[in-house]
Amino acid sequence: MTSRRILLLTVLALALLGIGYRVFFWKSDEAEIRDRIDTLASKCSFSEPINGAFYGIEVKAALKEAMTPDGTVEAMELGSGPLGVDEVAGGAVRLGGSYQSATLLVVDLHIELKGATATATGRLVLTANQRSPEPRVEQRKARFELVKLDGEWQIASITLARP
Repeated sequence: MTSRRILLLTVLALALLGIGYRVFFWKSDEAEIRDRIDTLASKCSFSEPINGAFYGIEVKAALKEAMTPDGTVEAMELGSGPLGVDEVAGGAVRLGGSYQSATLLVVDLHIELKGATATATGRLVLTANQRSPEPRVEQRKARFELVKLDGEWQIASITLARP
C-alpha cells in the first residue's frame, strides 16, 4: 500500500472511533446534570431505619460530592435562609431518626443550559414511612443552580419552595 492510502485509512479509522465513542460513551451536559441530581437524591434516601447521626454523615458526604465548596440549600424545613452543607447535615440527623425509610426523587426535571452554568427545575418528592401504615408524601418545587467546574457539573444551590 502506498503511504497516502495508509494515511487515508488511518484517518478514516480514527473518525470511526470518534463517532463510536460519541454514540456509545459520551454523555450530554443534560444527561450529566440529571445524573448528578438523581445520584444526590438516591444517596439521601434510605430503605431501613438508620441512626440519625449516621444519616447526617451520609447526607453530608453526598452533598460535598455533588455541590460546590460554597454550595447552599434553602428549605423551610431545615431552617431560615440559605444553609451550608454542615447545617443541612444537622437537619438530616432529625429526619434519619424520625422515619423508618425515606425516598427522595426529582421528577419533571427541566434543564436550561447557559454555557458553563445551568438551571434545573422540577419537583422533589419525598416518600417517608414512620410507624403508621400510610407513608407521608411531600412534594416541593425544586430549583438547582449548577456550574461546570473542571469539566464536571456541580450544584451551586438548591432551593425548595414552601409547601
